[in-house]
Amino acid sequence: MIVTYKQNISNAVNMYGGHRMEIARAVELSLVVLKTYDQEDYLEQIYEIYNCICNDHIYEDEPRLCRNELVRILENLTVNSRHSAKSSLNSVLYGNTSESEKTRVAGLLEKILFSEDED
Repeated sequence: MIVTYKQNISNAVNMYGGHRMEIARAVELSLVVLKTYDQEDYLEQIYEIYNCICNDHIYEDEPRLCRNELVRILENLTVNSRHSAKSSLNSVLYGNTSESEKTRVAGLLEKILFSEDED
């Protein structure tokens, strides 16, 4: 039986009890699993989260999460990245940046996420 990303989140949330912090952790762990098995869907979810953060939208797969929780998820997923653009990502996540900067960083997300050894 194949479990979808959304089912995986639901299962993890139920296991953790449905508290907001646990919901964020469940989404994060589901993304880690998705990265291993389906990198294309993983990137699609990452870009969706990124767009929700940049545009103050609700993350449809888990609408109970606020912007700050989505930021923490992306931050945790990039914690080991040594890519030089990581500081630009943090600037977008935590500051008010221009639309052109948000677009530029969106184009670097994949490199940031998959770069644990680059400078």
